[in-house]
Amino acid sequence: MKTPFKLARYYGVMPRTEIAYGANNLIQSIRIDGKDIDQYIGRPIALNLHNNNQEIVKAVLDTRNLIDNFTNAMDLVFSEHPDATDLKRYYEETINVTGLFLLRFGDYSGAEWVYRKMLEALQHFETYGTNRLHKGMTYHNIAISQFVQRNFDEAIANDLRAFREDLLGGTSPENSFALQVLDRNYVQPLLMEMTTAANPVYHNMMRKHLSDEVIDLMKALEPSARLFLLQIWKSFEINRPRDNLYSRSRAFDNAKNLALIAETYLRYCCETTKDSAISAEYRKKVKPTLKDLMQILYSQKPWLQDIKDKERWGTWTQFDSSKIPADIDSKLSSLLTKSVSQNTDDYLIRGVLLLGLIRNFTAHEFEPNCVLTDHLHEHVMSWMLATLLVLSDELRTSSI
Repeated sequence: MKTPFKLARYYGVMPRTEIAYGANNLIQSIRIDGKDIDQYIGRPIALNLHNNNQEIVKAVLDTRNLIDNFTNAMDLVFSEHPDATDLKRYYEETINVTGLFLLRFGDYSGAEWVYRKMLEALQHFETYGTNRLHKGMTYHNIAISQFVQRNFDEAIANDLRAFREDLLGGTSPENSFALQVLDRNYVQPLLMEMTTAANPVYHNMMRKHLSDEVIDLMKALEPSARLFLLQIWKSFEINRPRDNLYSRSRAFDNAKNLALIAETYLRYCCETTKDSAISAEYRKKVKPTLKDLMQILYSQKPWLQDIKDKERWGTWTQFDSSKIPADIDSKLSSLLTKSVSQNTDDYLIRGVLLLGLIRNFTAHEFEPNCVLTDHLHEHVMSWMLATLLVLSDELRTSSI
C-alpha cells in the first residue's frame, strides 16, 4: 500500500504545507499533536515582510484554498482506503500545522476556520468506513481558537466535546488533556476572581478570610450548576462597563441566575439530606420558595430567628411594582450600606435579605435600568456570592 504522502501525490494534489514547514524556526517548539498549543496562545509573531517571509504571508492568505484542495484530495483517498488509520493521522497532522501557524500569527478566526474544516472532513471521512475517528484534538483546537477570541460559551462546549472524545478513546478523566486545559485556562482563574470578589464581604460576615470555601461550594453543587456558576461569573467579568443596553441586560441576567443557583442549591440540599426531620419538612412543601428552604435548613440559626422575629423578610424582600426601579434601588442601597440589626450577624442578615430581594424581584420583573446594573452591581454580586458561601459553610459544618 502507498504511504499517505504518496497517495496524496498520486491523486494529483499536494498542499504547499512545505511553506509552513519552512517557517519551522517560528513554530519549532509547538508539538504537532497540539498538546502544547495553549502555551503559545496570545503570542502572535511579528513577521518581517521581506525575502522568504513574503511566501509565508502568501501561504496564510491562501490558506483556505490550500485546505480545500488538500481535503478534496484526501477525500478521494479515504473513499478507497476507509479504514487506514495512518491516513487520518496524516491529514490531521498536516492541517494542524497550518492551524498552529495561524494561531502563532495571530489570525485566531482563521485558525478556527481551519479546525472547523478539519472537523467537517473527519466527520465525512467516517462515513466511508466502519471505524470511528477520534476527533479530540480537533475539538480541542477549535476551543483554543475560540478561547483567544473570548468566545467562551462555544469554547467551553467544544472543550467538553474534546473531553468526551478522550473518554470514548479510553482516556481517564484525570488524564484528559481537554479537562486540564479547561481547568488551567478557565476554571482556576475564575475561582480566584470569585474568591477576590467575595472575600471582603465574607470577612465581615464570618470574621475570617476565605481559603477553600469557593472550591468547597463548587464540590457541593451539582456538575451542571458548577458550570453554570462559572459561566455567570465569566459573563459578569466580561460585560464591563455596563454602559449599554446589552451589558446591562446581561448584568441583570447574571444577578437573576446567581440568586437562582442559591435557591437551587438549597433545594438540592433538602433533597439529598440524611436528616430525616429536614427531609420530612421539605416533603410537606408543594413548591418551596427560597424563604421556605431557609426556614427548613437554618431554623436553629440566630440570624434567621432575628429575620423572623422582626418580620424582616416581608419588609425587605417585597417590592412595590408600581415604583420600579425606585423601590428596588432604595432597598438594595440600604441593605448594602446600612445596618438593619443590632445582631452580630448583621452583615449575614443583610446578605440573606438581599438574596431574597434579588430572587423575588428578578423572578417577576425585567428591569435592567436599576441599581443592579449601575455602580452598585459589583457589590450586589459580591454580597450574593459571599452569602451563598456562608450558607454552604453552615450546612457543611452541621453535616446536613
